[in-house]
Amino acid sequence: MSDLNFLFFRYDLTADDIALSGTDQYQLLKENEGREFAYRKPESPSNRDSRVLVVNQTSVALAEGEKEYQVIYFRADRHVTERSFERFDKVAQQYQLNTEETDEDHWGRAVMIPELKIICASDQTKEGRLKASGIIGRLQSLVRLIPGHKLVCNPAVDRAALEKAMRTWKIEKFSFDARPFNPHPSRPGDLMSALLKSNNGQLSGSVTPWKGDTLDIPEKEDNFVREIEGLAHKGYGHYGATGRTEEGYEAKIKKPSPSKEKSEPESLSILFSAMDSEEQLAKAVARSALRIYE
Repeated sequence: MSDLNFLFFRYDLTADDIALSGTDQYQLLKENEGREFAYRKPESPSNRDSRVLVVNQTSVALAEGEKEYQVIYFRADRHVTERSFERFDKVAQQYQLNTEETDEDHWGRAVMIPELKIICASDQTKEGRLKASGIIGRLQSLVRLIPGHKLVCNPAVDRAALEKAMRTWKIEKFSFDARPFNPHPSRPGDLMSALLKSNNGQLSGSVTPWKGDTLDIPEKEDNFVREIEGLAHKGYGHYGATGRTEEGYEAKIKKPSPSKEKSEPESLSILFSAMDSEEQLAKAVARSALRIYE
């Protein structure tokens, strides 16, 4: 098993607008395990190339003796029966599009923590794997097939989670774009806003440690990183960061494009090392999520 990058999402899974319990969520997935459906139009009788497989559950706690959380983990699968490719035609002196029959599966992993309403989806671009968006989309399509049920998912980049990640990860690089408040500054961010406004400027750049491997970001003291965060959370800047979790996994807060107005970071992700089993991986992913979203 190679290293796996996971993106984090918040979700609401309901039946007739009532939230499902963790037990009900597991039962729903288990009852529909292996059910074939069309990805884009799940009700369609054709192109049924998607399914949810290998549904299991376990539990995890941050430390021995602490609260245990239910964890559901499974695979989303796309069954591919036809492959397109290009071949150079020497006579016509151009490339021709061809198709051939095949029998292969493209898949990805997902880990759910029902009590926190957090779902973590693997995000891979290599051949035979699915991106996180494809995993989430297939899960939503499956839920749409069940009368009265609805699944809503969005990137889990709310302010509380981002601030907790910035305080618990060992941050190695902080990148940003910032401009003054308009019209009213608010701490944190007011000092940086005033300085930028005095120069009629905006600021882009990155902050890296000048000694050691990680940045110091005091929680209760004024500092540059907190000023930029304050601007960003008020909609007058963007930021991102790279670092490592307590367990040493690579972690990233992805900074959005400067052209986007009043936008939080695009995603929060962690790259997990290879594990000996699916359950071990699910527990590691869930434990990292608990540190940020509990």
